[in-house]
Amino acid sequence: MSEAKGMVIKMKKNISLLFAMMMVLFLAVGCSGTGVKLSQDETSFSGTAQVRVFTAAGEQWLIDDQLMSGVPLVAFETTQGKSGEEPTTNVHVGILLKDILTEAGVDISTVNQITCISQDGFSKVYSKADLEDSEKLFLTFAMDGQNLTFENQDCFFIVAKNESFKQNWTKFLKEIKIN
Repeated sequence: MSEAKGMVIKMKKNISLLFAMMMVLFLAVGCSGTGVKLSQDETSFSGTAQVRVFTAAGEQWLIDDQLMSGVPLVAFETTQGKSGEEPTTNVHVGILLKDILTEAGVDISTVNQITCISQDGFSKVYSKADLEDSEKLFLTFAMDGQNLTFENQDCFFIVAKNESFKQNWTKFLKEIKIN
């Protein structure tokens, strides 16, 4: 009887150890999804995508290949699901939206919100808090190794990185209005 009790205790210890190892692995994998800066050899902006940036005061900027080729890009993964389907993981390449807006000349401290408008007419408003979140909004040009396109033209997406569903993304980005 005590031999069986000893085996049960040993099994509980092994299960606890296995559980602890699985948690460490889960944390290591989960934490590896933050943006990874890429070397110039790994990727660089390639494409003809453009997006116009406007303010209510009439200021304008252009985010294009010239601006994108001079900034450090990041690659990151997102995992999104759809109701009734298994989640899918994608690898994106782009830049934090607030960083590219700053690079373009936008004074981020004056931004209250931004409205992103897609080529198909969809628009999405993002708050100042969304813009300032260093893990939230990214301007991307590639996903899973392919340039993003709309009607056979290169385009940008706004990817809400830390969201479980794509409803807060703006695909086929045409312009950004700053308020």
